[in-house]
Amino acid sequence: MPTCLMFTAPTGTIFEPLTLGGPQCSCQHCGALFWYDERVRRERHTQNPTYNLCCKGGKVSLQPYDPPPQPLLDLLTSQNSSLSSHFFHHIRQYNTMFAMTSMGAKIDESINDGRGPYIFKISGQVCHRVGSMRPSRGQRPEYAQLYIFDTECEVSNRINVASSSRTGSSSRTTSSSRIASSTHTLFQANEGIVQSLITMLNTHNPIVKLFRTASQRLHGNDSDHLYIRIYGKPDAHGDIYSAPVASEVVGLVVGDLGSSNVG
Repeated sequence: MPTCLMFTAPTGTIFEPLTLGGPQCSCQHCGALFWYDERVRRERHTQNPTYNLCCKGGKVSLQPYDPPPQPLLDLLTSQNSSLSSHFFHHIRQYNTMFAMTSMGAKIDESINDGRGPYIFKISGQVCHRVGSMRPSRGQRPEYAQLYIFDTECEVSNRINVASSSRTGSSSRTTSSSRIASSTHTLFQANEGIVQSLITMLNTHNPIVKLFRTASQRLHGNDSDHLYIRIYGKPDAHGDIYSAPVASEVVGLVVGDLGSSNVG
């Protein structure tokens, strides 16, 4: 536990910057970090300050997150410093590489008249677009299609997606990819990281397992007509902005259980 340092009010004018350093104190119940001046009863100077902005003095107890599966855990905890450094530096490209959906929104470009920095403005509601299970003829697979189509070349297909996003060669590149590509202009994907993340998602992600089921059904059977639908409860928490938990999301490969495509 870090030593709690007490600071006194600095002297000088109001125009001088006030530097308090990093938070050096912690809650004795949950370990949340605080600055000394965030303590309860600030009028009292003490070596053992108490805080209630986190767990209300121990009244609120949250279960810790389960550690992420391998190899993500090692990448995030720098077990291999060179690989972790590469992964952190290009984490947005790797995230784009494994995205299952694209962003759907009406983007307002009228505000960008060339007289200032680019502004990303959305008009209306944002949604997630799944698209078709197979790419159109002559088009490269992307998003969910990468989990279903041409999986024998999945590593190279995903790396090609990241390369296309970086160069802007595809007219269908999403705004999120453009933002990511503008942040890092040079990106050489590590094939070992890509393959290990594919294996991790195949093992632990239920939605990816659903996509793999569709891939197996479509392999060698072009006459099979399947659709993927994701159902959720947008008001399960009384708030459409809350992320649904696993039990509130259902994925169906429609056509697998009968001729009707009604879920």
